[in-house]
Amino acid sequence: MTVEAVSTEQITGGFYNADTNDFTSAVVEILKSDGSIEVIHRSWITERALYDRIDITLDEAKEFYNDNDFIIVKSKYVDYTLISDWFVEQTEKSPIEAIGFDPYKGMMLAEHLASLGFKTVLIRQVALTLDQPTRDLMWLESAGKLINDKMLSWYFSNVEIKSDKKGNHFPGRKSRTHSTSGVNALINAHALALDYTRFIKARGDQIYES
Repeated sequence: MTVEAVSTEQITGGFYNADTNDFTSAVVEILKSDGSIEVIHRSWITERALYDRIDITLDEAKEFYNDNDFIIVKSKYVDYTLISDWFVEQTEKSPIEAIGFDPYKGMMLAEHLASLGFKTVLIRQVALTLDQPTRDLMWLESAGKLINDKMLSWYFSNVEIKSDKKGNHFPGRKSRTHSTSGVNALINAHALALDYTRFIKARGDQIYES
């Protein structure tokens, strides 16, 4: 019996900035032919955010840091060139088709990425847009079809699914100090992956290219 090889179907990226600009997460989502998704993740956190704002234990911080899941930034804010450099490094390994982003606090990085040759796509952070990728990612995570690192699993554990009056689902935080930054970045990438044609063709005015 021949076992069919698993191949890569699509590669998209996503990033999410905290509104304080001291915490940023970025992901590359690799869709496989067997329906599974491999996620490559990195977060950048300022020292102050790590020790003052984020609900993370010292043991968790050490583990994530040792696994290279996040980088501690010495400056007051996260320099967006750190994220763009990471995306350049990742696309050299596996070409990224497009990068989804939240326009709030994300425009400067999106425009910089576009100047480097990336296609960046604005993903509106409204329940209607986030509903399907949120549902899909939660199912993939519960079904064990989401291949990710320990810190991204920690982000998932901080998520509380909420819904609007029309039943659209979107990710919320269990508390103000429970960060979901990595999940938000992944949802931006996954929204793009699920409906690539709609975002690329129908939303041409929201695409930033060099």
